[in-house]
Formats: sequence, C-alpha cells, structure tokens
Amino acid sequence: MLSIFDFDDTIAASKSRTIARDQRTGKVIRVPNQATQDAMMAKGGYDFDFSEFDFVIGPEEITPIVNKMRQRL
Repeated sequence: MLSIFDFDDTIAASKSRTIARDQRTGKVIRVPNQATQDAMMAKGGYDFDFSEFDFVIGPEEITPIVNKMRQRL
C-alpha cells in the first residue's frame, strides 16, 4: 500500500500563514484559512506570499494522522 503524507495540516498544524497583498491598496493581511485564500484567489486582485511555509512556526502534531503514518511505516 502506498501512502503519501504532506506536512502542514496533515502531519502537523502550524501557525504559518499565507500573506496576501491587495494590489489596489497595498494592504497586507495574513490569510486565516484555506477557504479565505480560495475566495481571495477566485476574486483576484491579490498577490500571495507563501514564504512563511519555508519555516515551521509553532507546530502541533495531528495525532490520529501521525498514528496512521506510524502504522504504515
């Protein structure tokens, strides 16, 4: 059986966020969740910066997924 696990919000949750900059106003916000980011992308007019994901900020293990991963190793 092949299993693939990514990191953020699968193996662990982190406090890393996408940074969005409004192209009209220059206002910068830390996008709180994927649903908000998806809506902003659909609307357009934002530049996105994913550089916070280069570092793990405040990780917390998602135990049920990590347990599945351990079983499959």
